[in-house]
Amino acid sequence: MNCKYCGLPVEDGKKFCTNCGASVEDPIPQAAYSASSSIPSAPATLPSALGKNGMAKQKTLYFWISKGLIVLAMAMFFLPFMNIIANEKIPYLGTDGELIEMSGEELVFGTDSKFASGSMKSGNVQLAGIFLLIALLLPKGSQYFSCGAAFFLIYYARNAAKSYTFNKKAIADWKGALELNIKPAVYAAIILAIAAAILTLIDESKRKKEYKDILLGGGAL
Repeated sequence: MNCKYCGLPVEDGKKFCTNCGASVEDPIPQAAYSASSSIPSAPATLPSALGKNGMAKQKTLYFWISKGLIVLAMAMFFLPFMNIIANEKIPYLGTDGELIEMSGEELVFGTDSKFASGSMKSGNVQLAGIFLLIALLLPKGSQYFSCGAAFFLIYYARNAAKSYTFNKKAIADWKGALELNIKPAVYAAIILAIAAAILTLIDESKRKKEYKDILLGGGAL
């Protein structure tokens, strides 16, 4: 037979190994077993409360409020977004006062106008609407699209008077004879979109913290 410790052959009848001196009749010491027992076991499955995206599955109240704010921001598109006023009689029009008023929805899909040729669509308002829709549907990362929608609306509000022309002149170049006014619904949509983005960030921050707490606690919810 062979020695249990060094593995070299031991003559029959010998009680001790002639190589290492160990007793061939003694059981293997407990220390020998402890080495094999230290082999790590296969990792346990993730607790059911944890998602695969590094966050807890359970959405917080902030998430649902953010989605509600996005819906409200989209509802603003059905209210007037801008109007164009003639502060004096324009020879070509023969009138003064309000010439045209358009909602966000009309700026997205276009509306024919006697005042201006074409449908008066706004690419910035269209992009803002698309970004809000994406933000509403996304379960994660919607804050980027909410902020994007706010950016496009801000850009529209700042540049609309330069974008629309009458008689080959931008509204801004009519020096008060024509005036383009941005309506409160635009600013309301901007504020709602930014607020939704902030609440989404808070929701994801809390769910990431809960994810770490569950892992450290080792609990399976």
